[in-house]
Amino acid sequence: MSTCSICQKSYSEKTLAKYQGMCGRCKRSENLKANCPQCNKVVTKDTLAKNGGICKQCTIPRGVCKQCANEFHQETLDKNNGVCGHCIKITNCTQCNKTITKDTLAKYNGLCAQCHTTNNTLKGNCSKCNKEYQQETLDKHDGVCGHCLKQEQVVKQPCPQCQKLFTTQTLAKYNGCCSRCASPKGKCNQCQKDYTLRILNKHHGVCGRCAAAPVASTA
Repeated sequence: MSTCSICQKSYSEKTLAKYQGMCGRCKRSENLKANCPQCNKVVTKDTLAKNGGICKQCTIPRGVCKQCANEFHQETLDKNNGVCGHCIKITNCTQCNKTITKDTLAKYNGLCAQCHTTNNTLKGNCSKCNKEYQQETLDKHDGVCGHCLKQEQVVKQPCPQCQKLFTTQTLAKYNGCCSRCASPKGKCNQCQKDYTLRILNKHHGVCGRCAAAPVASTA
């Protein structure tokens, strides 16, 4: 008994001599298979015959990714405007230019995880109260902490027309005046005092007080 030169199994000398040192199974496999001349992949001879002497994979048109310069199926590249499936999912951190996935970019507002962590640990002082806060917070509010920003919004100033106090936010909304002073005005048909047109129109040309007053008897 001797062993097949391919599978190393034991066979009779007569069998091995018949198939040139191989068993019958290995001899048949050798006759049925061959290497693709392009990728050197082992495939059946029928496959090579069907595809013009190359394997099926090599018949698919291929191209080079514009970003990583690796070779991929042209169909994949055409779907992604010349970029492979991997490269289309990646981008660069807006701060350090490190290559990251687009999911990471969206998660950390355009930054990689490292830059996001670094920014969160950076400290700065509020330009008004001088207390220490995260620099990211200060940058959002032009150097002011959230508390001081709210204080700014509730600071009250007099309306230049009626002298009543209103928040700076309200005055800014109505070009420096309160909402009442900024509204169009007219005179009440009865008392001749100034009221907003909204009130006068509501009571057919008179103010609320005159509208509610009892009508004098003509008897």
